[in-house]
Amino acid sequence: MKKILFLILLNISAGATWLKDIPQAITQSNGMTINCFASGDQYVHRLHDRDNYTIVLNQDDGDFYYAEKYGEKLRPSPYKVGIVDPVNTELVPGLNVDNSIYSEKKEFYERNMSNRNGRDAPTSGNLIQLNIFIRFADDPNFPNNRAFYDVPFNSTTEPSIRDYYLEVSYGVLTVDTYHYPPSLFGENTSYVDEHNRGYYSPYSTTNPEGYETEDERTQREHTLLANAVIAIQNSVPEDLDIDLDDDGSVDAVSFSVYGNVDGWAELLWPHRWALYTQDVYINGAIVGDYSFELTESSYFTPGVLCHEFFHVLGAPDLYHYDGGGAPSAVGGWDVMESTANPPQYMSAFLKWKYGDWIPEIP
Repeated sequence: MKKILFLILLNISAGATWLKDIPQAITQSNGMTINCFASGDQYVHRLHDRDNYTIVLNQDDGDFYYAEKYGEKLRPSPYKVGIVDPVNTELVPGLNVDNSIYSEKKEFYERNMSNRNGRDAPTSGNLIQLNIFIRFADDPNFPNNRAFYDVPFNSTTEPSIRDYYLEVSYGVLTVDTYHYPPSLFGENTSYVDEHNRGYYSPYSTTNPEGYETEDERTQREHTLLANAVIAIQNSVPEDLDIDLDDDGSVDAVSFSVYGNVDGWAELLWPHRWALYTQDVYINGAIVGDYSFELTESSYFTPGVLCHEFFHVLGAPDLYHYDGGGAPSAVGGWDVMESTANPPQYMSAFLKWKYGDWIPEIP
C-alpha cells in the first residue's frame, strides 16, 4: 500500500515567508469541489477549512480527509471533507506536524544551499536579477502582459524590489530585474515545459503522473528549472554583469511560474533552494541558489518579493514555528517577520548585519 501523503508539506528554502489563508479549491474523486485555505511557509504548509481544521490527502483513494494527530505527524481521520462537519466530531482544529519534523526537513533542505561567506549576493552596487517565466504544457497563457508582471520587480513609481532596496540601502544597492524569455509584442512570453502541471504534484490515484518520493520530486523540479535556463541562456547579453562579485555564480535568479500556490503540492509553493543536482551556466556563471514564485496568487506582491529578496542577501526569517503556526517575534515592525504592502523596513540590526548599510548600531 502506498504511503499516505500529508498536506503538511515541507519545502525547500534558506528562508521562508509565512503565508496565511490563501484561497484554494480542491476536488474530491467524485467531482465535488471544496473551497478551503492554505497557510504556512516553504517548510510546512497545510490545507484547512474556515474553522481551521486541517485537511490531508489520502494517497490511496485520492480524496481529502480531516486530519488527526499520529505521533509527531498527521494522518487522515475517518471523516471525509464535504461529508462531515468536523465541529461535531472529536477532531481538534489547528493541527500541524511537530517542531521536530519541521526542524528535520528544514535542515535537510538547507544542507544543499550554497554558502558564500554567509550571504548569497552582494549588498552594494548594481545587482542584476534574472527572472524566468514558466508555464506547464496544460496551462493557458499568462493572463497579463509583461509590463504588469514587471511592476513589483522594477517600478520606480510603485512599490517594487528596485525601489525598496534603493531606499533601505540609502542608495547603495540598486536591483534591476531582467525578464526572460524576451517579450513578444508586449505579451508575457514564457518557457513552456513538456509536462502537465500534475507531473509536479504528488502522486495519488487521481493524479497518477505525480511524483512519489522526495528524490523524484527533487529531480523533476531541478530538471524543469535547468531546462528553462538552457532555453533562455543565449538571450542574456554577454555584457550584462550577472556576477557582480566575480565568485563564478549568477548573483540572483528567480523563476516565476504560472498559477496559484497549491496547498497540497510541496513543489508548487513559493520557495528558495539551490540547483545542486544540475550544472547549468549563463555566460560562464553557474546557476546556484534560486527563488521560486507562483504569479497568480494573492501573495505575489512587492512585500513578499522584498522579503524573499532579503533572503538572497543572506537575511533570516524572524518568525518561529511552534507546531501550529508562526508566533510573532517582532510583530509587524520588520519585513522579515511579516509582510505588508507596501513593504515595511527591516530593522536597523538586520540592515547592519546582513546589508552592511549601517556602519554600527545606533
